[in-house]
Amino acid sequence: MKHIETANRINEALAESGLTAQELANRTGLNKASISQYRNGTHRPSNKTSALIGEVLNVNPLWLMGFDVEKKEPLFYKKTKDYNFIYNYIQTADADKLKEIRRYIEFMIEKGVM
Repeated sequence: MKHIETANRINEALAESGLTAQELANRTGLNKASISQYRNGTHRPSNKTSALIGEVLNVNPLWLMGFDVEKKEPLFYKKTKDYNFIYNYIQTADADKLKEIRRYIEFMIEKGVM
């Protein structure tokens, strides 16, 4: 089965990045043959592989997979020190703390701060 949409999007993002297929392989840890198969549509990358490719090419992995989403990821997806702090905090929060966090975020959105 041909995975044309994914292939086209990988090729588009790769061209825009200025990287070669070999450079993409090196940065993702994938072999060049796999990159070639994704680019010609004979194989589709797994979700995890799409995330790796998306991170290197600075595009939303869901866009790479053919979903109708923005090509570029919103800034909050970037794995920064703040992102990791927030992620780890939420992972260890109990149900009451999660409700408090949600209320705070909703308040901030309502006030136009976020």
